[in-house]
Amino acid sequence: MDILYYDAFKKIGLNESDLKPTIAPLYGFTGDSLMPIGMIELMVNVGTYPRVSAKMTQFLVVDCPSTFNAVLGRPTLRELRA
Repeated sequence: MDILYYDAFKKIGLNESDLKPTIAPLYGFTGDSLMPIGMIELMVNVGTYPRVSAKMTQFLVVDCPSTFNAVLGRPTLRELRA
């Protein structure tokens, strides 16, 4: 599961009209639930030239405070060899 925080979503100039609807809530370690605003597919690039990995990645966009812009899940990290 890949997460994009709403603040970062807005900073890169995306609009809520770009989101696909989602109905599945996210559950935290404490059992708290959070409803994502939607889903969006974005290109993720990791590395520096000439060793760059790229992958189209589906993110759940959530509106909650975070010091991060996004969180990449293990499957994405494995595919990117990051």
